[in-house]
Amino acid sequence: MARDLETGKLNLLERITRMATSISVIVGIGAAIFGVFSSLETLRYSQLAGVNQYIDEDTQMRAKVLTFSQQYNGPEGKKKLQDLIEKKGSCEDAYNSPELADLRDVGRHYERMGTLLRFNYLNFDLLYEVVVFPDDFWSETEEFRNQARAKWDKSGTPLPDFWKNFEYLKGRYDQRRKKDKKQN
Repeated sequence: MARDLETGKLNLLERITRMATSISVIVGIGAAIFGVFSSLETLRYSQLAGVNQYIDEDTQMRAKVLTFSQQYNGPEGKKKLQDLIEKKGSCEDAYNSPELADLRDVGRHYERMGTLLRFNYLNFDLLYEVVVFPDDFWSETEEFRNQARAKWDKSGTPLPDFWKNFEYLKGRYDQRRKKDKKQN
């Protein structure tokens, strides 16, 4: 009988140990899930800060887009841009010239935004809602982009990835607009 009592106590102790282990595993999983959600919330706030930065910068870029468009829009503007490339001797030299400071600043802004988006440092849904893509600027610079990609410098070296992240951003906006149009 003493042996049965001892065996019963050991069985009870074994069951209590298993339950304690199960409870500690459940508590550990709960803590891990809480940690993940807490980290995601922190990440969301950091993305919001990044988007707020781009909203502020985008406001400045809008003025530069307007200035560029006033100078280089339409057939006369395109000729003026082509003449500048010829005068400077290459797309690279024209791009880095004071005359194209606005083009360069706008391009770098959206190129960087596209890069951050490609690597998931910016949330596209949020970006799409608060930053308007500069479609007119994109259209007005098509010939320049094509020339830069085909013949960037004086030696004729192409730069096929010129504004590739800006183009990625354009593609994402186009996809979303198409989706939005279908839904309406």
